[in-house]
Amino acid sequence: MEPAILDALQMPAIGKKGRLMAHIQVLARGAEAEAAIAACFRETTTIGLRHRQVGGAALRRRSETVEVDGHAVRVKVVERCGRGETAKAEIDDAAVGGSHAERARLRQRAERAVLGE
Repeated sequence: MEPAILDALQMPAIGKKGRLMAHIQVLARGAEAEAAIAACFRETTTIGLRHRQVGGAALRRRSETVEVDGHAVRVKVVERCGRGETAKAEIDDAAVGGSHAERARLRQRAERAVLGE
């Protein structure tokens, strides 16, 4: 894990001459760009990369923890610009085993508990 890198995305792609390749996008804060670039060169076989600075926006959020079926689940709550509050359970906290459907039910119950539904 590279501390300078906030998030990474890898997608299969077709490059020049029909070659299979991996398209990798990395997100880092501007002040950490050089460290993120160094990590890309250190951890991949690439000999060049493109980078650019972009802006972003995020809703103000708060975090709450609820107990669901004996599991502590952190839930992010945001105000949706006049649409009221919505909640999103932390996927890592809801990944306590079981089937996909059971994990989805756990996330939904945690989100409803925070919103008082």
